[in-house]
Amino acid sequence: MEKLLHNIFSVRKAWLLPALLLAGCACLKAQQPGQKPGPRPVYQTEGEKEAASKRIHILHANYLSIEKMNDESVQKLIGNVRILQDSTYFYCDSAYHFEQSNQLKAFGHVKVEMPDSVVLLANRMDYDGNEKVAYVYDDIVLTDHEVVLTTDRLVYYRLERYGKYEDGGQIKNEQDTLTSMTGYYYPDEHKAYFRENVDLKSPDYTLATDTLGYHTELKIAYFMSPTIIVSDDGEILATRGTYDSRYKKIELFERSVVKDSTYILTADSLFYTDSTNFGLALGNIFIQQEDSSLEIRGNYGTFNRQTNESVVTQGAVAIQYMDDDTLYMFADTLYSRKDSNDNRIFRAYHHLSFYMNEMQGKADSMVYFFTDSMMILYADPVLWSDMNQLTGDTVRIWMKASKADSMWVGRNSFMVGEEDTVGYNQIKGKEMRAKFRDNQLARLHVIGNSESIYYNKNDEGHYEGMNECIAQEMIISLVDNEVRKIRFNADPEGKYHPIHEVLFQEFQLDGMRWRIAERPLRPQPTSGGSFRPLFHGQNGPPELPPTTLPDSEAPNSIPQTMPRLPGQGTDDTKEGSK
Repeated sequence: MEKLLHNIFSVRKAWLLPALLLAGCACLKAQQPGQKPGPRPVYQTEGEKEAASKRIHILHANYLSIEKMNDESVQKLIGNVRILQDSTYFYCDSAYHFEQSNQLKAFGHVKVEMPDSVVLLANRMDYDGNEKVAYVYDDIVLTDHEVVLTTDRLVYYRLERYGKYEDGGQIKNEQDTLTSMTGYYYPDEHKAYFRENVDLKSPDYTLATDTLGYHTELKIAYFMSPTIIVSDDGEILATRGTYDSRYKKIELFERSVVKDSTYILTADSLFYTDSTNFGLALGNIFIQQEDSSLEIRGNYGTFNRQTNESVVTQGAVAIQYMDDDTLYMFADTLYSRKDSNDNRIFRAYHHLSFYMNEMQGKADSMVYFFTDSMMILYADPVLWSDMNQLTGDTVRIWMKASKADSMWVGRNSFMVGEEDTVGYNQIKGKEMRAKFRDNQLARLHVIGNSESIYYNKNDEGHYEGMNECIAQEMIISLVDNEVRKIRFNADPEGKYHPIHEVLFQEFQLDGMRWRIAERPLRPQPTSGGSFRPLFHGQNGPPELPPTTLPDSEAPNSIPQTMPRLPGQGTDDTKEGSK
């Protein structure tokens, strides 16, 4: 066969050379010296232009023969085949050119060079010259600058300028590797889309999802279905969002979860930039500390991984689960951070209130030191334990085994206890120290300028009279939050009044205020899965609507630093040393 082809080409060469020489002489004769070449042919109609762009030109083959296949004339090309169609070059070892249907079948070392710098390599190709669609098979490599696509079956649409695979493939650039069952690549737009078993591997993370878009130049991944992102720092569970590999910036929507070794963070929308270590959470925020049973909820939050700081506002509530009780804490702003010794400090700013079964309270602000299990209440703090009310300039409570163990009330300390309709037991002094048993007041030590008013009952439980006492110090014993015994460290000054002589308005210590209307009640659950505070004297503040973003919009401007909080610059260690 090879010898036959060689003879055919040898015969053709014998008559082809004289013909070419005659044609050259004719051209030289027609073109006089100094005369410009004639104009090139111009295709007058769009149809003619389109037909010309579809025409397949055979540029070279070592051997050529004409055959018939299915009543169609076919050019059979063998050896170093080069073909041109509309600025795109095709190379292969051998090929069939179907002239009438304008189809091409190429075999062996197939190469397609497109004018947009896209190069396609394969072992086999079926090409539709009319539609300009290439069907390529086996060991396929498509390169576009730094992007490399590999698969075993690919369809490339030259007119639409994109390629797709449906039996598994991979796209790589200098940084990321993406694999999927189905993929679409658009070189002009630098975009790729993936479906089914999508895996993205980057030096810093891996991503698994079902639907993904990817910008090969910007190196941004767009995921649009349930997605898992895993890195050395933890993992992210998301439904929709973007990840920028160059700037390590992530945007998550539609309720995402972030987990690491220290916390779990959930929110409607999450934004984080690795270069600044700063993140933003919006809408129905839920944070759970892994090293404690503390939960924080709200609708607007910021966090900084470098400084271990987080701030939550807009319906902020902290929930501490204990063995037989739960502490609910509400404030305008909740702030948490770790110090240089990795000790966590928790703060609550403005309109603070808290509730647990055996104790409730409110203040303007609070700080809690986890290492010392100590809570400090600032600015007009007030506590309630059963029917006893405690106030002072500052209150410190030490916890033990998730229960109140001891307490210090500094300056202007005052305790009031309601005695049915008779009046109020009242105790005041410069400061107070208290001990708790099962979260109930068991012992109260009043120090400095102590004063008291308390009512006596007989064995039948009837009120007999009232005692007024002044002493340097007092020690009060309580059982079930009721005063049972008062001891004095020196001779007190006192006066007894029979019950029929007692008028409540006349027997009040200076500074006495009964503030029961401010007492927090059990918090109410909200429709968003959080809680809102409720107080004895009112129905509670209106429920805050959840803060969410529009479907596909991120904030126009995300702050790059933590908000400055009142008292944030103080020395926390000194604050908790007393």
